[in-house]
Amino acid sequence: MMVMIRQVNKNHFSELQETITSIYEDRLVAKDYIFQLSKKIYRRKTMTQFEGVFLEQSIQMNDSIQQLIKSYEKTELTKFEELLLATLKGNIRMSEQYENKFLLNPAPPQREIIVDELVKKYDSVLADLMRLSKTQLSEGKKLLDNSYVIVGSSNNTSHLEIAMTIVFLLLVIRIIKDEKMQLRISPSFQ
Repeated sequence: MMVMIRQVNKNHFSELQETITSIYEDRLVAKDYIFQLSKKIYRRKTMTQFEGVFLEQSIQMNDSIQQLIKSYEKTELTKFEELLLATLKGNIRMSEQYENKFLLNPAPPQREIIVDELVKKYDSVLADLMRLSKTQLSEGKKLLDNSYVIVGSSNNTSHLEIAMTIVFLLLVIRIIKDEKMQLRISPSFQ
């Protein structure tokens, strides 16, 4: 029974280790990816006001944004996060299309319309990132709550182990006392 309890505790420890790793890798690191993406998109949004710098920096940032998305995709995502990510990627593709129109269209009146649409797309991307960020917090809280359950279960099995050890020791003491009593009683009958 004690060996079984030890195995249960070992399993609890493994689960706890996995949960803590997931909190770090799949939630904190993922949240950092979202934060970095938000910074880059916000910077892009502000760069729409500065045409000369926009072209060069926009091309450089496209690669870094795609790299952050690929890194984020490697974390463990819930189904809801996968849906949010798909929406985000769609909005990023749309913003890239507006960026290309912006960069290729020399006519000022049309360019202003494109800039307005581009800013709206950036706002959509930022809203998607905000939803992903809130989801990270929610999922991180679930993992933390799960770790509390694991620790509680481990504590319960430890208490059971201690109780069983005490019962076992009491039984051993009782057996030893009974044997001593029988040894004392046995010589007098001979």
